[in-house]
Amino acid sequence: MKAIGSVCKKIFKKKRETDIDAELLLAYSLQSDKELTKIDYSSVLEKEHSITGDPCPNRVPTYRYFDGSWKEVDPQEEEFNSMNTKSLTFYTQNIWFESHNAAERFETLVQMALDTDADFVCFQEATGPFLKELTENEGIRKKYYISGNGIRGYGVVIISKLPAYFFEFKYECTSMGRSLLVGEVSINSDENEDSTFLVGTSHLESLNNAALRKDQMEYYIDPILGKYDSIFMGDFNFMYHWKNEEDTLNRELFSDMWEELRDSSEEQFTMFKTPEYAEVTFDHIILSLKSKFRPEYIERVGNFSCDAYKEQDPKDINTDGVVRTPSDHLGLVGVINLKE
Repeated sequence: MKAIGSVCKKIFKKKRETDIDAELLLAYSLQSDKELTKIDYSSVLEKEHSITGDPCPNRVPTYRYFDGSWKEVDPQEEEFNSMNTKSLTFYTQNIWFESHNAAERFETLVQMALDTDADFVCFQEATGPFLKELTENEGIRKKYYISGNGIRGYGVVIISKLPAYFFEFKYECTSMGRSLLVGEVSINSDENEDSTFLVGTSHLESLNNAALRKDQMEYYIDPILGKYDSIFMGDFNFMYHWKNEEDTLNRELFSDMWEELRDSSEEQFTMFKTPEYAEVTFDHIILSLKSKFRPEYIERVGNFSCDAYKEQDPKDINTDGVVRTPSDHLGLVGVINLKE
């Protein structure tokens, strides 16, 4: 089976020029570094740079921290480019790009990522100041690789314990600069069986844009992730029961872990009710039905007040609209286990 390389060829008629300046994602944390070590991309389209063996013009760099700075690496040359595992943990979090209590919130969110000990962490609404906090954290530097996609204003980013190949698919159906970011790794390698595993994240179109969200799922996420051993997570920006969005999630391709595993006694929302808005469940982790893994566990995280509001109840937002939690979104931590 061939995943990213072959799929992107079918979706895009025109090849996008390889993003040689993709280290812009790390610009905030690397401003003091005089030079960034880079791989020569002069003939990138002629090289095999994907686990699938197919060149893909949508590839963005992979960074690892060593010798005092974040440097671009070739995942295939890293010491552990394949992993034998029976379980994987994922954490998805919209960090909320607003400046409100940002310094404390961002520090807390980075620590939450470390506390989950997730194999993959997917962030949405990541900003320059947040990326600075993330990439300067010693724990992150020791444990994770980071995707090198360029971010203007805010965007998505993936950190991974595994040296993943990263690919970004910029939506043609967006008015907000949204995209799909995918990490590709080799797990449980077997000469007789494909070992490609894909991890995707996105911040689907916001506001009253049901048609665009539908297109983003149908023309990008479904064909790129839905037919392979994969998992997708992020801020979906819609409720499954909303009018015109009942079939935006293709249930013939994916299962929703939050729906399947949530404790029935637990509240379902991932965004609190405010004086202006009802509580909603926008954040999800969905697993491809083609996956060799099965859903095992899921929980919400971040349902506590930051130190600046430590004596106050997070639910006070219901009446005054003030965000006391690390983000206006709760995060989700999900675990999948290899099928027996």
